[in-house]
Amino acid sequence: MTIKNTTTTIKIFRNSIMEEFNTLHAYSVRIDLSHNQVNFNWILSSMEPDFYIIGWEHKENGIPHFQGCLFYKKKLEKRHLDKYKLRIKRNKNLLLNPTADKQNQYAFKIARDKIRLASYCNKMSQAKNAEKGTTNISTNLKKSTIEKIPEWIDKKTLKKALAKTKKKALEDYQLHLVKDLEIINPTSFHTKMIEKYVELYNSVPRYNTQIIWLYNFTNNPQLKSHLIGKMSCGLIPRDESSYNNQYDNVVIYDDSDLVTEPITESLSLA
Repeated sequence: MTIKNTTTTIKIFRNSIMEEFNTLHAYSVRIDLSHNQVNFNWILSSMEPDFYIIGWEHKENGIPHFQGCLFYKKKLEKRHLDKYKLRIKRNKNLLLNPTADKQNQYAFKIARDKIRLASYCNKMSQAKNAEKGTTNISTNLKKSTIEKIPEWIDKKTLKKALAKTKKKALEDYQLHLVKDLEIINPTSFHTKMIEKYVELYNSVPRYNTQIIWLYNFTNNPQLKSHLIGKMSCGLIPRDESSYNNQYDNVVIYDDSDLVTEPITESLSLA
């Protein structure tokens, strides 16, 4: 799956599936038990979910376990959570399981992210099993709901996809400012780029990043010269008294800093 497809999937996934899940309370259950019908039926009868998607797989050390996303129409009170945990703890098959990890045999807790949990459980039904005509999940969710759950995206892939999406959004916005809005004032351009960056990344762009924006934006050779000299020189001054009207109040420099000497060295902005 490409990063492009991944980012599209994330967007569709969140918007469509949340509409059906937002009224339900999701809980994660994981139990080290052998994969058989008796153990599966026991999970459903003991945990009493309204809806569920449960998959079975093996840990890296080979131990079989069930991983499920259990949905309840009402939020479970603490006494119910304790009751279900106690039922798991007292399961004879769990206690007698010779391959179980004794320190981490089971877990039952509120799902931090029901969307990703459902996606993780659903991954056990995807491509590698579909080729064999088999599935490693069971669910009572509607087929139309299951079809909205995309391929599981691990954290590393997700991070790369989101980073690429944000970078592309910033580049598109930069073109929008120049071509569509026809902004020619460097200060206006600079301010709007910072606002967009903060919106996307929830942080202020680094000094050199802002320098490069302005360098690529302007066609003024003297300003380009000045910006080259400003690389890695500290923070952008905020005092309005330091603004220079000659270049439409670009906040990146003042009169005393203007570089007028010809540029003799090559510059890489990569």
